[in-house]
Order: sequence, then C-alpha cells, then structure tokens
Amino acid sequence: MSHTVNVDVTLPSFLRPIHAKRLISIGGSSEPDGTDGNYVIPQDVIDATEVLVSYGINDDWTFESAMQKAAGATVYAYDQSTKDRFLRRFSRRRLKFNFRKLRSVVAYALNTIRGAPQEKREQILKNVKRVYFPSREFHQFFDGRTAHFYAEFIGRESDGLTSVTRTLKPHQHHNVMLKMDIEGSEYDVMDELLALPHSVCAFLAEFHNLDDPHKLEQLQRFTENTHLKLVHIHANNCAQLKSDNGTPPVLELTYVDPKFFEASGESPSYPIGGLDVVNRPSEPDFELRFAS
Repeated sequence: MSHTVNVDVTLPSFLRPIHAKRLISIGGSSEPDGTDGNYVIPQDVIDATEVLVSYGINDDWTFESAMQKAAGATVYAYDQSTKDRFLRRFSRRRLKFNFRKLRSVVAYALNTIRGAPQEKREQILKNVKRVYFPSREFHQFFDGRTAHFYAEFIGRESDGLTSVTRTLKPHQHHNVMLKMDIEGSEYDVMDELLALPHSVCAFLAEFHNLDDPHKLEQLQRFTENTHLKLVHIHANNCAQLKSDNGTPPVLELTYVDPKFFEASGESPSYPIGGLDVVNRPSEPDFELRFAS
C-alpha cells in the first residue's frame, strides 16, 4: 500500500542522526491495521551482536527472531504483560475464536498471498499463526536454549521490578544489543540507561510521551551523555500530534557504539524510503526536519 508523507515536523537539533552506512530494516510484522516491530540498524552492529536483551515484546517477537537468524544472537526477553494479557487471552481463543476478526485476517492473508512470492507467502502465514495460535509459536521460539523469556517488568528495583543492571550483568563480556519498548516506563530507569555499560553496542528504543517537555528534556540528557550515537530516527504515527508545531509523542530511535558503524556523511530525508515503514497506513505519517 502506498502512503503519502504529509505532516512536516521540526525536531530539536539533538535528534539529528549521524547517518550510517549499510543500514538495513530488520524485524516487524505486517497485519491489516499496520506494521510494527521493525528497526533500522547498521549491518556492522548486527554482525557484531552476540546477545540481544529485549524489554517489551507483548505479542510480537518478529524482531527477536530476525536478530537470532541474522546474528546468531542469544535472546533474553522480559515482559510480564505477555503472560498476563497475551498467553492467557489467546489460550482462551484456542477454545473459542473471535470469528469475525479471524475472517478479516484470513481474507487479508488470502488477498495478499495472491501473486506474492513464496517468501512473502510464508511470512504472511507465520503472522496469522502468531496471532491466532500463539502459544505453540511462542514456545517454539522461546525454547530456553537460544531464546529465553522472563515474565518480568523492567523498572525500579525499589518498586519490586527487574532492573536494567540485573539483566545486563550476566552478559558483560559479550557484545549486547538492547531493545526497549516499555510504554513510557523508560523514564523510570533513565539513570540506569545513562550508565549503560560499554558491552552494550546498540540500543534500540521507543521513547513515549515526548509531547511532554520534561520527557523530551530527559531524552536530550540521555542522547547527549550516552557513549552511543544516534544513527536513525523514525516517528511512530500511531500517536498523533497534539498541536501543529508539536513533537511526535513516540519516536523510534537507534543508538550505536561508534566502533560498530561508519558514518556516510549524508543527510537523508526521514523517513528513508525502502527502510522506514509507516506504522499505521490509515493515518498521516511524519516527515522529519531538524532545527539548525
């Protein structure tokens, strides 16, 4: 489906990425209501990654699966909501389906499969299985050997949650890619993010609620003080602007250790065609510009 980028947004200069060579898009699932779960990352850091630590998967582990295949990385995923909202909810669906939604998904799959190459057909069928038969798919991937799942929320230890430090400590002698999508709780662990060890060679994150100036200030503090460099940015259009000159509430950001990417010297337009995918085709997307 084609989509016209039709909302211009000017972001603060600290969010202008250093464009890296050999960027690729990895992960993500295509479903009737849009696409999510993919990140744009330099191939060099993918090749170097030995461990992927992932905070927040809900019902989509396409990125984790793709990284395991691309890098041979061992996956450690954390998300209490997967157990609370996803596995239980869908185990009930195995007994009694929501037939109306199932029909719409099957119709979408069949229409898309017609004339599609074999690889695309296989991916569509995998997505349908993941949505409607998740328990089997989930346990096949998170087998406890190359992929591990922990039903734990990430946050402050003082609140009884699992800390960033605890999840990273066992991997201090490996190149770690850290992925974070914890729906606004990232600000609760900002001090730990500012102290990320140098074993973290890449950090992929969704930062939420950035229409709040205080949250934007915290993101600026992180971006200007981390040992990692911002190499890619994409605005998630599932959350719309609250004002014409505001900041998109949700930004998808890729930070990489300078040792693991080469700057291209280019200044592309964002989103980058062929790499960035609109999250919700039915909504306006954001064309990003940066203040001088």
